[in-house]
Amino acid sequence: MSVYWSYPRRILLRKDVENGICDVCNRSSSVLVRSYHTKTYGLSYSEGGWIHPLSPYYKSKESWFPYHPQPGGILYHYWQTIALGKEQEDQAALVIRRFLNRKIPGEQTSILTFGYDMDNMKARCWYESEIPFFNIPSDKIEKFEEQVSQILNASTEVKKNLRQAVRNAWLDKKNDSKGDLTFLDVSFLKDTENSFYDLIRNVQENLISGVADFAALKETWLKLLNESACKLFDQYAESGSFEFENIERIVKARKNLKISNLGSKTRIILGLIVSEKTSKRNKK
Repeated sequence: MSVYWSYPRRILLRKDVENGICDVCNRSSSVLVRSYHTKTYGLSYSEGGWIHPLSPYYKSKESWFPYHPQPGGILYHYWQTIALGKEQEDQAALVIRRFLNRKIPGEQTSILTFGYDMDNMKARCWYESEIPFFNIPSDKIEKFEEQVSQILNASTEVKKNLRQAVRNAWLDKKNDSKGDLTFLDVSFLKDTENSFYDLIRNVQENLISGVADFAALKETWLKLLNESACKLFDQYAESGSFEFENIERIVKARKNLKISNLGSKTRIILGLIVSEKTSKRNKK
């Protein structure tokens, strides 16, 4: 049962053998529970304990630990970890690894992901989503994973640029206030999620058909990431009262956002050619 209903503490019910009426169900019983005893810490799903068959794992130092849902939900930036794993860094759930060993060519499959976002013992939110699974021939999987990593890393880079740009638009350099910008990450990932899965499907089809050049697909992805980031920047950077806005700071932050998104660093992440013009623009 603990596969589906885990617990942060162990609870021992103290049973009293006596006749009485249950306060919960109002039925008579010869055994009643009036108190319970708790012990801190529940089951350990880390290395050395029990491996949870439904959870992907990540490696920290020399030990493996299960992933837990985080604020914002289970969006596509977790897709590779959930569906494939990354060998040295991440490991897909046991049920996924077993499925990969018996997958049927052409079979259409999706993965149901779910879990609580926990703050110690407090459940902050329940998340669930259904994500597509792409059936890749074993001789193509290494190339597929390489392309997916580049695509996801580019998304992470642009997401980071967006956070910094909005922060620069809101605050001057002397203000070191730290705020929670998780909503920006979630908005960006949700806005680009469908396009990500369309792109991965195109990568899959290209690999199966023998097309080895993915540059055009990744150029389109880079353009889409930049457009989404700029759109969200416009939405949030100017969301305050006009009298508190610094127009010059906003314009400069947006310009730098676009330069960073389309610059050499993001292109290198995607494995795209960096022109001399792009390289010079980034150095300014």
